[in-house]
Amino acid sequence: TGDIVEGAEFDNWLDAVDGSFCTFEGGDDPEQDGIYPDPRPGGFKGPESCGIIPPPNVVSVSYGQDEVSNTAASAMRQCQEHAK
Repeated sequence: TGDIVEGAEFDNWLDAVDGSFCTFEGGDDPEQDGIYPDPRPGGFKGPESCGIIPPPNVVSVSYGQDEVSNTAASAMRQCQEHAK
């Protein structure tokens, strides 16, 4: 999920595997997550990718972002999603 212009955050991936996450607790945070459709030139113009892929059986995540930049609300929202 995401586009080259805006990028994406882990929440955008959670949106794609669980459509209810798109609106859970207010949905994605524009300060943290890629928001779609992206109005900028070259951005993804389609709708937000909610529930477009089945949840995988196994997930392995590697990324180069620090976790301290996540807000407490965003971290709690992700934790509640993983607890399902």
